[in-house]
Amino acid sequence: MRLWTGDDVLYCQVVDHGVGFSPATSQEEESTGGLSGMRERARLLGGDVRVESVPAAGVVLTAELPPSRPDAARPEDPA
Repeated sequence: MRLWTGDDVLYCQVVDHGVGFSPATSQEEESTGGLSGMRERARLLGGDVRVESVPAAGVVLTAELPPSRPDAARPEDPA
């Protein structure tokens, strides 16, 4: 797993050198869990998840998130 920041974005990437899959086929078969659940949670935080995979070649999942949610309450500055 890798974490890094750039251009006001927090990136989280997971690489799996396993068997991989076809992302298009996977999206057709999903309902509420797995990749669709990850995408939903990332969107709730104002971000997105990118999936790169080829059967027999592994998977790279990259979440791109803002450093903080736009609607999140910020702590008050100490006086």
